[in-house]
Amino acid sequence: APVFFNMGLYGNSSVIFGDNKGQGSYSLGVSFDVDNTYAFDVKYNGYLGRHGNDSAGAASLNNAVLGKYWDRDWVSFTFKTSF
Repeated sequence: APVFFNMGLYGNSSVIFGDNKGQGSYSLGVSFDVDNTYAFDVKYNGYLGRHGNDSAGAASLNNAVLGKYWDRDWVSFTFKTSF
């Protein structure tokens, strides 16, 4: 899928790695096939989350388990072929 977005809308998730309010992830990309033999996929992936530091500036605070990845966006490239 070239576009993906999810975000917690209200409260805290009841499952591990679930999205809490204001926390989520997204992906934007392009996909194309060449002669029904080769498939290319390029995506930019990112995480959304509230982030801050404690009053001493020593510890990192976030609103969910995956909230610590708020600055870990990445790009993926996938190549598939069939024969």
